[in-house]
Amino acid sequence: MPTSRTNAKKCLYQGEARLSSLPDHILHRILSFLPIKDAVRTSILSTRWKYLWTFITHLYLDDGLLFCDKNVKEKSRRFVYFVDRALMLRTVSNLDTFSLRCHYCIDPCRFNAWINAAIQHQVQNLSLSIPVKQPINLPRCLFTCRSLISLRLEVNYQLKPSLRFCFPSLKKLHLSFITFSNDYSTKQLFSSCPILEELQIIGCNWKKLKVFNISAPALKTLSISDFHYNCNRGNPGENVVFKLYAPRVVTLDIYFWARVYSLGDLPSLAAFSIHSDRYSEVSNRKFGLVLLDLLNVVSKTKAKRLKISGSVIEVRLLLSTISFYCLLSFVFVLQSI
Repeated sequence: MPTSRTNAKKCLYQGEARLSSLPDHILHRILSFLPIKDAVRTSILSTRWKYLWTFITHLYLDDGLLFCDKNVKEKSRRFVYFVDRALMLRTVSNLDTFSLRCHYCIDPCRFNAWINAAIQHQVQNLSLSIPVKQPINLPRCLFTCRSLISLRLEVNYQLKPSLRFCFPSLKKLHLSFITFSNDYSTKQLFSSCPILEELQIIGCNWKKLKVFNISAPALKTLSISDFHYNCNRGNPGENVVFKLYAPRVVTLDIYFWARVYSLGDLPSLAAFSIHSDRYSEVSNRKFGLVLLDLLNVVSKTKAKRLKISGSVIEVRLLLSTISFYCLLSFVFVLQSI
């Protein structure tokens, strides 16, 4: 008479057999829902499963989550080996997503090798987050990757004047902690993205620029904030002229100071937010005058939502001089200094 343990083993075997009988593309889909570390562990199940995990098209790699070693060097070593294996064992499958976040493993040579491997696999969504103070070098091929649809860079990197940009497929671009080195390379970066729809710039440094020029005819959402930079190193844009050409922009969020804002025509604008940074040394009077120019531009659009926040007292008087015919929602937030 079979024991309960025998029955359990029999059921387990039958379950494994049913799972293994599924076609490869179904198994690839199943593995894609597992954390990458667990997906790799399935390679010990059988010969057939040995390399199935290498066909996963979404790789999320974080050296703070994959391994729990207290020894930082050992954690870094294991992480490097793991990422090398995850990328180098891939053969023909392309990558939908490659997300890399490093807290401990700071090896520029390995970074470049991993990014090159992801690009060779026609990566579509690339996210690089390296929260360290020392500057990082990125491979030039990253900036001419034709397969990219979404790019997120959270790295201390300076855009070199000699860089060539080409992003024909890019729709989303998020930049943090990037240094814009000169006017020309900055303008070339954004003009190389003909179908860009979403742009977010947070905590970047544009002190070296005279004109911060963004030309993106397909852009729908734009958010620019110098908050993280400003908190630590002063105002990065006090002498900058900000120029925007984005006739299709729907949402515009400005959280930085510029000497002059030239926004052009905004016929599609629906929501506009501007924030006065409490850490900046811009006077209420000066900000108020710039704000007046901005609001005059917005008043000529079809914007239905307007938000102003900051340590600005004179704004109330300025608002009384402007008519907003289409405005449905207005939020005014005064902050104490």
